[in-house]
Amino acid sequence: AAIWELNWVVIGSVLVVLALLAIVQAPQLSALWSRLPVPVIPAPGDPAPSAPSITVLRDLPRRVRISDSHQTGFIAGGVLLITAGALILAAPQGVSNWTWYVVGAVALGTVLKARVWDSAPCKAWLLSQPLLMATAFLAAFIAEGRYTAAWWALAASAAVTVVWVIAAMFPQVASPDTYSLPMRRLVGFVASAVDASLIPVLAYLVGLFAWVLNR
Repeated sequence: AAIWELNWVVIGSVLVVLALLAIVQAPQLSALWSRLPVPVIPAPGDPAPSAPSITVLRDLPRRVRISDSHQTGFIAGGVLLITAGALILAAPQGVSNWTWYVVGAVALGTVLKARVWDSAPCKAWLLSQPLLMATAFLAAFIAEGRYTAAWWALAASAAVTVVWVIAAMFPQVASPDTYSLPMRRLVGFVASAVDASLIPVLAYLVGLFAWVLNR
């Protein structure tokens, strides 16, 4: 029963996991909520399905707009949740070094995910996450009087800002289309690996491994 003791580490870890699910599953969830018509793929030998009705086709642009709005909402909610989770985990004094790994992995993972989105609002939300998180840490550290940590958070905010300014001045540096297909696949693999690495680290932080070993 001790493993389910509700504390700030458990709450922060749950928020991070829920945020990852919301961000990764945003396209599927938005299509489901907007009730986009799903094409019927017949099995071999089955008759071809009939064409959608004219009413469904006329309503399709509206449903696509609704799906885009839902998708942006899921991404925005995921970014806010993952930022809150990282802040809850790492803001207290004397936290584990693995907690700071979660903070770094969260920032890197959200930036790498932005490469696959054509939607400008979704991309903007994902790219703003590191700066949003650094600003949240800065405010938390100042409120607690931890000015050395606040200076580090301010330096992180400045570094992120410089990177975004360079990317805005030289779009070819940040555009995935300027890189070769193997490089893009490598970036995709790194993004998936970063997300996957968060699960065992969060399980360790909440004490799941210790609970299993001590049974």
